[in-house]
Amino acid sequence: MSLLQGSAANMKLAKVTPEDIFGKAFPALFEKSADFVKQIGASYQFNILGDQGGFWVVDLSVPEVREGREAKTDCVIEMDTETFDEFMTGKLEADEAMEEGILRISGNPDLIIALGHLMGGI
Repeated sequence: MSLLQGSAANMKLAKVTPEDIFGKAFPALFEKSADFVKQIGASYQFNILGDQGGFWVVDLSVPEVREGREAKTDCVIEMDTETFDEFMTGKLEADEAMEEGILRISGNPDLIIALGHLMGGI
């Protein structure tokens, strides 16, 4: 199951856009899982390339989502919008996407795993 497969189903969307996730799903997740969010306390740079893409920082220490790029985050996650949609709707698994080179992740592996657990709760 993908990180936000449940969220996509709850939104009843045929396609998931970055704005759906960063503008709606993450803020809801901050409220739903406030203790776990605080425990992680890391920051993640998301670079979503292509039409309807953009750059977002998910900062769990605050917690908030900010548009744009920041030089210092704990982890960086990068993919194009098509991969983002497939990944978030459960059509593509992270390990498969990384093997194909269409999902690039850098930073602390423990924090990436923690983000996966957190997002799986949506």
